[in-house]
Amino acid sequence: MNQIKVVGSLGVLIQAKKAGLIDQVKPRLDQIAQSQIFMAPALVSAVLAMAGEQ
Repeated sequence: MNQIKVVGSLGVLIQAKKAGLIDQVKPRLDQIAQSQIFMAPALVSAVLAMAGEQ
């Protein structure tokens, strides 16, 4: 097929932090959670670890 890499919203946040576009991922995760989008606690922990915030 094509060579397009699919990245989810949380992956975009991690990439944005690594690129220096945002300072922290956690405030954005909190905003997502407040909008009633479910994120499993294990997923949140993994994302924070990947972003170096845990």
